[in-house]
Amino acid sequence: MSQFKEKGNAAFKAEQWDKAILYYSESLEIDPESHIVLSNRAASYIKSGQYDLALVDADAVIKLKPEYHKGHGRKGAAYHAMLCYNEAIEAYKDGLECCPNEEHLLLGLAASKRARVVTSKANHAAEIGHRSKRHYRHKRHEAKRATTVSAFCKRTREEVQGQIQALQAQLTLLNELAGMTDEEKSDYLFNLIDKDGNGYIDASELAAILRKRNAELTFGESIIKAVRLVTAYDVDGDSRLDTEEFLTFLQSVTKEIQADFHEFIEFLVFKLIYEKDESQELDCKVNQADGDALDAS
Repeated sequence: MSQFKEKGNAAFKAEQWDKAILYYSESLEIDPESHIVLSNRAASYIKSGQYDLALVDADAVIKLKPEYHKGHGRKGAAYHAMLCYNEAIEAYKDGLECCPNEEHLLLGLAASKRARVVTSKANHAAEIGHRSKRHYRHKRHEAKRATTVSAFCKRTREEVQGQIQALQAQLTLLNELAGMTDEEKSDYLFNLIDKDGNGYIDASELAAILRKRNAELTFGESIIKAVRLVTAYDVDGDSRLDTEEFLTFLQSVTKEIQADFHEFIEFLVFKLIYEKDESQELDCKVNQADGDALDAS
């Protein structure tokens, strides 16, 4: 078995996915319950685009050894590659129940949540809104510089059309937010604040939002307040908030101010996307992180 496994590992490292699958399959004929080989073959299936077969192997790994985090990671990665982000998120969550704080699963979960946000209709509407705003402001500027009545009327009409499109996009965004679950809304807001896209909100990112919402706060005051907030809700003690801790934070805040959770999140998202921050608006685009790394170990 070891000989076939090593050949499979060598083929995997050489990016010869079909050969790797063949060698791992021969190894499994000798020992069909080797969770490591099954996991490696699942990784090869993912690399070769055979996601359904990868899911079969991943489930077999989880059944044989649920505490082996790579089985859950393979399952999440396969679903992510299939663009099934909800299923990927559930796979990573299941893995974290068996393997708490496993970094690869946390990264995979964060990546799938970001992908779900980036590909959402709400995010698409927000991007259309931004483009429409830039367009009609440009047309307004052109209208002011028009040298003929005809040119002025044409540019003004285009400006109004852009304003209508922007308003329609904003309404679509609000409607999409209204249809989201608490977790989905929280994730959407989370990704707006998580500017570096690392899957966590640290004190500096939270301080930037506090300064935006409270113009009278100095940089030092905002940092101190942000550190206190992060410390209060940082369950795992890593000095930053993950998506679960952030959701708890939001639920606590809405309870304290006696606000409806859904409406409060919609309000924050809308303000962060469309309000100006002195000379420019906050960018609503979210960086899509790489998925869970696959290896041959």
